[in-house]
Amino acid sequence: MARYQDIVGQTSLAEEAAAAYGALHQAEHEPFAFLDRIKQGIDSNTIKQLIDSYPLSSSDWAEISGIPFRSFARYLKEKKPITGIHAERILATLELILYGIDVLGSQERFFTWVERPRPNLNGMSPRELMPYAYGKELLMRRLARIEHGIY
Repeated sequence: MARYQDIVGQTSLAEEAAAAYGALHQAEHEPFAFLDRIKQGIDSNTIKQLIDSYPLSSSDWAEISGIPFRSFARYLKEKKPITGIHAERILATLELILYGIDVLGSQERFFTWVERPRPNLNGMSPRELMPYAYGKELLMRRLARIEHGIY
């Protein structure tokens, strides 16, 4: 699996996993607090942890968030939080990643699955669908089918 050179430094995988779990657990049990998290934004340290923790580059996360790469890089450099729809897109992608890892059993298996074109996705790879809300919804449904043994 390819890693890409990023514009940020190294951080702890354990810190990111704890923060990710906390944010998603909060979404499930306290939806209005989760909405507040989206409004407040995702701080640059959390974004850097995501970049370091998963084989997605800064440009991948910029595309996922819907922010042009140069603006995304500036947010990180200036330590500005990413808010609103952009934060929501990042958190929805994180939810997809964590669910996929849970269903497929490991991060490596999930990202291998993400990179390969799939006949049941019209020949597209899951990676191609990840930047789009509807694409994420399709992938969540596909993972649910896998989880329940319906291929």
